[in-house]
Amino acid sequence: CMATSPILRLLFIRHGESEINVKPHLINGRSSRANLTPKGLEEARRLGVGLRKDYTIDRVFCSTAARARQTCAESLAQYSAPSPPAFDVKFLEGLEEIYQGEWEGKVREEVYTKEEKSRMSEEGYDFKAPGGESIRMVEERMSAFVQSKVLDPFIAACKDKPSLVRTVVVYGHGLAIRSFFRHATGADEGSVWLHKLGNTGIVEFEYKSQYSCWSLINYNKQFG
Repeated sequence: CMATSPILRLLFIRHGESEINVKPHLINGRSSRANLTPKGLEEARRLGVGLRKDYTIDRVFCSTAARARQTCAESLAQYSAPSPPAFDVKFLEGLEEIYQGEWEGKVREEVYTKEEKSRMSEEGYDFKAPGGESIRMVEERMSAFVQSKVLDPFIAACKDKPSLVRTVVVYGHGLAIRSFFRHATGADEGSVWLHKLGNTGIVEFEYKSQYSCWSLINYNKQFG
């Protein structure tokens, strides 16, 4: 396995524009029931056409949030056309966006007082809204997912298939994806805010067995 370098491609894809994306004055967090807008549905369809041109997908995972599920369904329909999608998509709650607890759905200006902004600055990566998650907690669950559901099965499979090339797609959310980006690249914790990720943006990693590490191939790759 080590000598012939099996390759694992991992594509994290942010959902298309959703109902909460067009309400920037509100704190969104998970907002699991928010649907895609008409623009978001079209973005998802363009994504599927682009995926069909550039990739051969082997496995698919998806957040349980409505906007991620809809992005997944619309894009895979285009990817597989004219045949219906034949993927056994695994929907996981652990791929959802950061949970903002009591703050979800509230007006930003009313919540982000001078005192709260000071606390956010002091606590940084470990800051969490009342009843919510910190970014560190999100990074830990995202990296645990990749290790157990993506990387470990790939390493086990390549022992019997020394020329294995596998492409795994994960439909998810901006901050959650950026937290794994920080984990995989070793970037500064502030990078989760510096590196913006657009709707249906792709963050592509590659893992080669002989190096036992992730390489960043694309960040915020877009189609159309």
